[in-house]
Amino acid sequence: MKACFLVTLLAFCVSLPLTATATEPSVVLTGGGGVLVPGAGSRQPCEGELLFHGDGGEGGYENGYAWQYGGILGPYYGAFADLFSELEEICAVFFDFTRAQGYERPDSIDVYLWADADGLPGNVLMTLPDVYVAQVPVWPNFARFFVELPENVTLPVWIGYWGDWPGQRASCFIGADLDGQVNPGTPMTNIAPGLGYPTGWQSVDVVWGADRRTVALGLGAVVDSGPVPVDRSTWGEVKSLYR
Repeated sequence: MKACFLVTLLAFCVSLPLTATATEPSVVLTGGGGVLVPGAGSRQPCEGELLFHGDGGEGGYENGYAWQYGGILGPYYGAFADLFSELEEICAVFFDFTRAQGYERPDSIDVYLWADADGLPGNVLMTLPDVYVAQVPVWPNFARFFVELPENVTLPVWIGYWGDWPGQRASCFIGADLDGQVNPGTPMTNIAPGLGYPTGWQSVDVVWGADRRTVALGLGAVVDSGPVPVDRSTWGEVKSLYR
């Protein structure tokens, strides 16, 4: 068993009856503005600035996305990822997670960094398996979880994760930014076969974009070099948003 918490059957998918969400492979938390909770999550493990797409959670998250049951298959069907193409070295990555009310089970995620292959995640550059994510808050609250890399990695890379709960309900929902107007990302998900969607790496909008486009996912990196063409802020500046 692994680590991370999360999930319920309530408020999963507004487009489906609640009785159907128990076995749906793709689920969404929606219906309110998701906010980062001060003091929740993990500490930033290395010095540097935060690199992200969209508004990086500063404007809140409109949705939370997850795969479960048949949507999670090895090695990483059901993964989420976004491309960071700046020429920077990163020392850590982070993920903004929430969970559904009433369902809290220990689990873990596998963190991945992929090389870019013509606009899609390609060869795996680094895998950090069984990363424990504790005390994930209930929707609409989010916590930011940092994962330190064993060695610095130079961008561009795809940053993402795979939820390690195959055959079970989703534990972690990643933040989905629908209205960040600056620096949109390339939010992708790796769709398992047999679900009625195109298989392999696809835009998250193939699954969750019937009403609105997803600008970015709640994930990013910690870098320690000069300016890059995306929104970034120091961790101290992020914390000041909650004062």
